Amino acid sequence: MWSSVEQAWPALAREHEGSYPWMYLDPVGLITVGIGLLLEHAGQPTEECFGLPWTIDEQSATRAQIAAGWQSVNAHSELIGQPRAFATISHLRLDDQTINAALVTKTREFWSVLRSQLPDLEQWPADAQLSLIDMAYQLGPRFLGPNWPNFTAAAHADDFATCALHCSVRQASATRNARRRRLFENAAQVVALGLDPSHLWDQTNPEEDMTLTDEQIQQIAEKLADIIEPQIEAAVAAQLARQKPPTAKAIAVEVLNSKTSDIVKVADARDTVRVVTALSDIHKAVTHH
Repeated sequence: MWSSVEQAWPALAREHEGSYPWMYLDPVGLITVGIGLLLEHAGQPTEECFGLPWTIDEQSATRAQIAAGWQSVNAHSELIGQPRAFATISHLRLDDQTINAALVTKTREFWSVLRSQLPDLEQWPADAQLSLIDMAYQLGPRFLGPNWPNFTAAAHADDFATCALHCSVRQASATRNARRRRLFENAAQVVALGLDPSHLWDQTNPEEDMTLTDEQIQQIAEKLADIIEPQIEAAVAAQLARQKPPTAKAIAVEVLNSKTSDIVKVADARDTVRVVTALSDIHKAVTHH
C-alpha cells in the first residue's frame, strides 16, 4: 500500500464509518465499535471483543461486564443504524488510541487478504487502492468472487474504468459510492496518462488544497498532446462558426467539456483553467488560427 493511501485512509474511514467509543448496531444489525470494527460473529461476541481494553468509569471492565454490555446492545434492534443512540445503553468505553490502533491492525489484515487475491495490488494507483480498501472494510476482505463477478474480473485485469462501473455497494451512502467511483476513474486516468501511481489524486478532506502543481499540470498536458490535438482543431472551428474569438481559454475549456469519448477529464473543476492553459501552450494549435 502506498504511503499516500496509508495517510489518507484513517480520515476517509472516519468520514464514512464514524468513530464511536461504545458498542452499537451498524446498519445491517451487527455489533460494532470504533471505526467500523465488528464485534460479532454468528450471533455471538468475537474473542477480539473480549480482548479489547474496555473501561467503565475509567476502570478496567471484567469479561462478565463486557459480555453483559454486548447483550444489552444486542437487545435494541429498534436502534439499528443509530450509533449515537447507544451511548447510554452500555457504559463500556474504548479510548481513541485503542480505536486508531484497531483500525490500523484491521486494515493490515484486510490488505494482506486482498493482496493474496490480486497479485498486482501493490502497483495499483493510489486512488484505486484507497477505493478498494474502503470497499473491503464495508464488505469484508474476501468479497471478491462470484458475488461480485464484474468487479472481480475487472480488478484482476487492472481495468479501473470497469471497476468504477461496478463498485457501488447497496448498503453504502450515495456519497460513499460516488467517492469510490471517482477514485477508480482517477486510477484509470493515471494508467492511461502514465502518471505517478503513488500520488493520491483524490484528497480525503475536501477542505484541503486540491490544486495541482505546475509540474503535474505540465505532465498531464504533455501526455494528452496526441489525443487532444484534433479536438482543439474542432473546438476552434466551432468557436469561429459561432463568430466568437477562439481564445486559448475558451477553446481549451470547450475541449475538456466535450462529450467525445477520447477526452480525458484530468482535474478538479478548480484546476480546469490552469490545465487548459498548459494544454494550449504546448500544442500551439490555437495560435495557428
